[in-house]
Amino acid sequence: MKSVVFFVTLILFIEIVVGQTIGQTCEDIDQSICSKLGQIYSGFCNDSCISKLCKRSCGMCPVKCYECHEVDEPRLCTNVTQCPDMDHYCFTTRSFADNFKKIYKLGCAPKSICKENFGSPGKRDLRVDAVCCPYDQCNNRFPEEIQGSSYTSLTKDPAEISSTIKECQNIDEDLCTRIAALYPGFCVNEACAAVKLCPRMCRQCFRCYSCNEVDNAKDCNITTMCQGTKQCFSMETLSIDDLRPVVRLGCMEAKTCQHFTASPGIIFGKRQSLQPKGGCCHSDLCNHNLASSLTTPPKTTTPIPTTTTPRPTVNSKSF
Repeated sequence: MKSVVFFVTLILFIEIVVGQTIGQTCEDIDQSICSKLGQIYSGFCNDSCISKLCKRSCGMCPVKCYECHEVDEPRLCTNVTQCPDMDHYCFTTRSFADNFKKIYKLGCAPKSICKENFGSPGKRDLRVDAVCCPYDQCNNRFPEEIQGSSYTSLTKDPAEISSTIKECQNIDEDLCTRIAALYPGFCVNEACAAVKLCPRMCRQCFRCYSCNEVDNAKDCNITTMCQGTKQCFSMETLSIDDLRPVVRLGCMEAKTCQHFTASPGIIFGKRQSLQPKGGCCHSDLCNHNLASSLTTPPKTTTPIPTTTTPRPTVNSKSF
């Protein structure tokens, strides 16, 4: 039995040394943000877009383990190292020094060694005072304490959050503000996560006033939600019923909006330019104030002139 323990601890010690040189940094954007996100959106780790923000919390990083060669108790070990790769667990083993003093060794171990010699994480098949565990810094306890522990995972079925983009609402205002402060490029570099978590903050959607025919843009009080690829617009057009000038508001594709700012259209003979009269904007409820010129003029009536028929005259005398 002693030879088995010695062989196992020797391999584990070699793995610890290797892990010091090839381990790479892999962290959450912020541990408290990821913790709060887990409370709001259970199982977010199964979402490939969002889990990238919380790699360590979602088990996408090599585990971090307490690492000590000989300590009197596991709790006395304060040195932490990141294991070489995802194929490692943390371990704690109990053995004896040359003077038969009880000592503990802690560090990283290949999963294959853990399963072959100690069984599954938290269980032991051989009567060896050693145990492995699969989570960050889980090995600063006695083997029997680790063996009796249970672990929870964030990799659950993701809850439905599609309503955030449908309603143009951030999943949580404080959460989105903190993400933006820690990661200024979040909205651009993580567009997939941005549209699910913070669509309104990242302008992936916004509200526009939307009316077909009003005399004045400010008369419109109906709103609609537009996707981030579109823009709010106000446009002067003619009423379908009586061809009077009216204003239409809503959202349209950004490419279509270019017609409002392009160079004047082609002029045929003496006709005026065919360029549409209007404008676009890209923020929440911005199309009330696009252009004062988009207020249709008040209706006016042209007075009918009255004429007086002169009386006939004969020899300068009127009858």
